[in-house]
Amino acid sequence: MAHSIPRTRAVAALRMKQIALKNQSRMIRRLRAKLAIERRESTATKEGLETKLSSLERDLQIQRCDNHSLQNTVTLCHKDIDRLISQLVEAKKEHKTDQIRSLAQDHCRTY
Repeated sequence: MAHSIPRTRAVAALRMKQIALKNQSRMIRRLRAKLAIERRESTATKEGLETKLSSLERDLQIQRCDNHSLQNTVTLCHKDIDRLISQLVEAKKEHKTDQIRSLAQDHCRTY
């Protein structure tokens, strides 16, 4: 019996090592699967972010065009306002001149 005990211990130790290796193998497979899932998720997230970035860049470009268009409109409005103010000033001068002329004519009629 003395010879079988060391053999039994050796077999038990070998069996324990095999179990440990199987467990490590399972763990490695699980970790690889988890890594593959995370890589797919990461790729999907990256693609989603790239799409969103592209969309935001298009929106920004449209906004810039709109702003440029608005600036042009404001510039045109300012020019129109300046022109109208000039016309108003001229009309006011003409009105003043007409009033003075009318007063002068009235004054001349009275004498």
